[in-house]
Amino acid sequence: MIGQRIRYYRKTKGLTQEELAKGICSVSYLSKIENGDAKSSEDVIQLLCERLGISPTEEQLDVNILGLLNEWNYLMVVRKYEEAEKLHLKIKKYLPFIEDPQLITRYDLFLTRYYLLHNNLDEANNIITKINKLQENYQDPSLIFYYNFVNGFFNYFIKEYSKALTYFDKAEGFLTQTPLNQVEVGVFYYSIALTHSYLFHSTSVMTYAYKALEIFDKEYNFSRSSDCQILLGISNRRIKNYSQSEYHFNQALKFAESFNDNRSLGIIYHNIGFLYSNKGQPESAIQHYLKSLSIKGKNESSNVFITYFLIAKEYLNLKELSLSREWLNKVYQQLKEKSNEEYQIHAKILDYRLKNEFNKEFETYLKKVAIPYFQDKNILEHVSEYAALLANYYYKNSQYKSASEFYHLALITNKQII
Repeated sequence: MIGQRIRYYRKTKGLTQEELAKGICSVSYLSKIENGDAKSSEDVIQLLCERLGISPTEEQLDVNILGLLNEWNYLMVVRKYEEAEKLHLKIKKYLPFIEDPQLITRYDLFLTRYYLLHNNLDEANNIITKINKLQENYQDPSLIFYYNFVNGFFNYFIKEYSKALTYFDKAEGFLTQTPLNQVEVGVFYYSIALTHSYLFHSTSVMTYAYKALEIFDKEYNFSRSSDCQILLGISNRRIKNYSQSEYHFNQALKFAESFNDNRSLGIIYHNIGFLYSNKGQPESAIQHYLKSLSIKGKNESSNVFITYFLIAKEYLNLKELSLSREWLNKVYQQLKEKSNEEYQIHAKILDYRLKNEFNKEFETYLKKVAIPYFQDKNILEHVSEYAALLANYYYKNSQYKSASEFYHLALITNKQII
């Protein structure tokens, strides 16, 4: 145990083995101490600890720190944020007295989750950078699980979805060896499903969302069940299984309405609107988008520009150009307050369409800016949509070879979604 502590604090202070051992013992002897392979001299241990500024003996606290840490994490998982905040304040009082590297690492991992839930990416990044620099060959399977799970969670938040899945896959290998509450297992599966959703992996989304849903239903955690139903609705819409999509959204709606969950209601009505749009029913789409906005307005949602844009798009489909322009102007107003590169692109393309400016500038923007952007982000729906739009432009201008190229891109991209 003392060897692990010496290695941890040496790395924390940025010292090499040579720097720590200088004038005390040989580097090879220090290495054996750190790995637990040598019977340690008390005098050497005392000198090493003095240089590191730690005590040779770990103070025994009269509280179960591991239990408090796990309880804090669990409260965050079940969204009892006020209780989690109070417990965090209690834990922080004990931090100066904790020297066990594994407890400190566990605290840092849960602290990363805490910062992510509070949308504090800078602090989360600082902690995760520290953890990754000090990464040990952990013996405890639960620590290995949390190390990979939290790294996956962090990479999801910074939109590195493929990297997130790599960490989640490693974490899954230690899932059965980690003592977890069933709700936390469900949240783990849901996190994987959600990440797959951003990469348009519909089959994987359904596999993990159903696993999570089964757990949440058994645990009567209907808020989490609603989240799973929304994901299943989105995935079924993408593969054009509209009746199943509508079923899942209606299930989510039941849960959200029962518990007056406005956060979920705004998301659900937005997605039902999108479903009707895909079915070619613009009036019903607009009706549900407006319902979503009325709820989002109560919660001061920061992403209303997405719904504004979709309403503008539906009015264009209805050839209500003045109404489409009115809603597009609202999008531009929102984007001034909160920049979003993806919707800047969507808005500009809609602007071209409203002005009926299907010219060389329009072609270049689609070909050089929009389509490459969505290919890079792996947002396949929009690659397919804008490839088809560009193909139509080429076809109308008798550029049949180019038209064929982009029709083909739209087709193969659409197949990847399905």
